[in-house]
Amino acid sequence: MSKFFKIIVLVFLITGCRSTPLQNILPGSGFQLRPYKEVKLSNGLRVLLVDDRALPYTTFSMMIKSGAAHDPANMPGLSHFVAEMINKGTPKLNATQIADAFGAIGAQYDADTDYDFTQINASGLSQYSDELLDIYSTVITNAAFSKEEIKRLKRQVLDAIKKTTEEPGSFTSLAYQDYLYSEHPYSHAVMGRRKGISMVEQKHVVKHFRQYYRPNNAILAVVGNYSDNIVEKLEKHFGGWKEKEIPQLAFPSLPQIQGHQIRIVDKGDLVQSEIRIGHYGIRRDNPDFQKLRLANTILGGGFASRLMQEVRVRSGLTYGISSGFEARKDSGPFTITTFTRNEKVGETIKKTLQELERFRSQGATDEEVKDAKAYMIGNFPRAIETAEKLANNLMVLRLYGIGDNYLEDFIDDVQKITTSEVNQVIRNYLKPESLKILVYSNSRSVKDQLGPVGPVEVKSFRDYL
Repeated sequence: MSKFFKIIVLVFLITGCRSTPLQNILPGSGFQLRPYKEVKLSNGLRVLLVDDRALPYTTFSMMIKSGAAHDPANMPGLSHFVAEMINKGTPKLNATQIADAFGAIGAQYDADTDYDFTQINASGLSQYSDELLDIYSTVITNAAFSKEEIKRLKRQVLDAIKKTTEEPGSFTSLAYQDYLYSEHPYSHAVMGRRKGISMVEQKHVVKHFRQYYRPNNAILAVVGNYSDNIVEKLEKHFGGWKEKEIPQLAFPSLPQIQGHQIRIVDKGDLVQSEIRIGHYGIRRDNPDFQKLRLANTILGGGFASRLMQEVRVRSGLTYGISSGFEARKDSGPFTITTFTRNEKVGETIKKTLQELERFRSQGATDEEVKDAKAYMIGNFPRAIETAEKLANNLMVLRLYGIGDNYLEDFIDDVQKITTSEVNQVIRNYLKPESLKILVYSNSRSVKDQLGPVGPVEVKSFRDYL
C-alpha cells in the first residue's frame, strides 16, 4: 500500500519536491511559514488551505482524530479495518466502480492508520479537482460496508497478519509494543491479530464508522492548485455531514517497569536476532519534547551518535543501531533498535546498556550539543519544504494541541537549548535501570546469554499472530 502522508511525528518525514531555500530558515533571517488559511465549515469541520501553484495538482487529506488506540479491547485492528473499507463501496457505487472513478481521472487514493489518528488521502490533477472532491467526499461521508467486501477484506488482512513474520524487523517492533504496553491501548499492532479480526462483522464496522467519522472529529487539508471558491465547494460536499459526540478515550496508568525484564520471542529457524530495548517515553505535549529530541540525536539519532559509534564502529557488534522517542497522545515508547548474530546477542545488549548508563550518568558535551543542533536545524527544511509537508505538520500540531509557533520558532528554540538543559532531560527521562528487552530469535541459541542481564521469559512467535 502506498502511503502519501505517513507521519513520523518526531522527525516530520514526508517526501516531496520544491525546497525552501536554506538561507530563508536560518536564525535571524525572519523566516516565516508559507501562507495558509484555516476556516471552519457550518458543521464544525476544520479546514486548512495551503495554496501551491507550482504544479497542476490538488490534494485532499483528512485526519480523523481517532486511531488504533480507540479499538475495542476484544477487537484490535478495527480502526485499520474500517479505514481500509472506506473506499470499498457507497450506496450507489461498489468497490470496483470507485476504483475506476479514481483511475479515470488519474487520481491516487490512500488510507493510513496510526495509534492516535487515521488519515484518508486523495490527490490528482487540478483540472479534475471537482471530480476528485466528489468521489473523495462521498466515500468519507457516505461509505457503505457490504458483507461481501468485509469478508474479502478479512481474508486479506488475516493473510497480511500471517505474513508479518516474514519481515523480522517490523515483527519485532510489533512484539515489543505488546511487551512494553501490555493492557494499554498502544499494545496491539495497528493491523490487529487474527482472533480479533476474525470476529469483525458488519455491525462493528458500521458502529465504529458512525462513532468516529464525524466532522467535529476531523481536520481536512486542501493543498495545491485549487479554485478560489473552494470553501463553497467544500461546504456543498461536506456540509451535510452531521456532528456527533465523540467517545473520549481514557488511557490507563502505565505500570512501573521493575529492573531489566527480558522476553525472547522464539522462532527456531532464525540465525540473526532482532533486539528492542526501552521503556515508556513522553506525551507529545510535554514541554521538554524539543530538548529530548536533541538529547536523542546525540544518543542514537544518526551515524555520529553515541550508540552507533560505540556498538557498531568500535565494537563491531551490529551493522546498525538507533534510538528514538515516539511522542503520542499518551506516553509513547522510547526504543533502542538493533540486530546482531545469535551468538553476539548477550554481548550486544550488555554493551548497549553500558552506553545508555554512561550517557545517563555523564551526559552530553558542549561539542555534542552543538553538533546535534546543527544536525536538527540542517534537517528542518525537509519538514516544511512542500505545501503537503506543511499541511501535514499543521494537522499533527492541531491533533496534539500544539501551537503553530512550534514550526515558526523552531530554529530559534533549538538554538536556545543549553547543554545543561539537555543533560537535565537525559537524567529526567532516561531510565537505564528500568527496561524491557525483547529479542526475536532462536531461544536455544540466546537464552543462556541473557541470564546475567535479567530474568528471561520465552514466548512463541505464533502468540503474536
